[in-house]
Amino acid sequence: MFGFENSNQIKNIVREGKVSKIYAERHSCRVIFEDRGGLTSAEMPVLTLCAKDNKSYWMPCINEKVVCLMNSSDLSGGGGYVIGSLYTSEEKPEENNQNTYSLKFSDAAKFSYQRKTDENKSSEFKMQFADGSTILFQNDERDHNFEIKFSDGCAISYSYGNNDAEFEMKFANGDKFTHDGRRGDAELNISGELNISARGDVNIKGANIHLN
Repeated sequence: MFGFENSNQIKNIVREGKVSKIYAERHSCRVIFEDRGGLTSAEMPVLTLCAKDNKSYWMPCINEKVVCLMNSSDLSGGGGYVIGSLYTSEEKPEENNQNTYSLKFSDAAKFSYQRKTDENKSSEFKMQFADGSTILFQNDERDHNFEIKFSDGCAISYSYGNNDAEFEMKFANGDKFTHDGRRGDAELNISGELNISARGDVNIKGANIHLN
């Protein structure tokens, strides 16, 4: 595959460069090698996780620093593969925890997962959308918490564990509905009128009924 004859050629097997052109429909790009006087590579495929029955898609950005595995010492015509991207002093990692996997997009949308460890007994899955809305699920040995927050201030949450369960719905104006799954209690707090209509009977039953 390589056929290199001297050490200078071998040094060109793995190269660092910056993406100069993207071919999104072919999952490939061209890379410019600034240490070689701005020499630009041939079009090269960008490696991905899977590409048959299961398919993944990832493309670097223009000017993103990447690592290339070249087919020959002829960087402009020999071709090769883009095998990954590199962080730099200007582009720093988004996370600082080795137990976290995350993917952040330029529009501020983000996906992250933090796994359980011997030290950290809780796992956390979180999705953040471009408008600031989030979906969060936290899970440890005792408790489980699920929460959806919308960018307008509304939120839905459900927590359960150790025979406890609580559901809560909050609205942007402060109105709230809660349900205690262990005790069976429910509470509705609203700032305006409450209207109930039905085509059939309306029945209210309880040990004590209080109307103010």
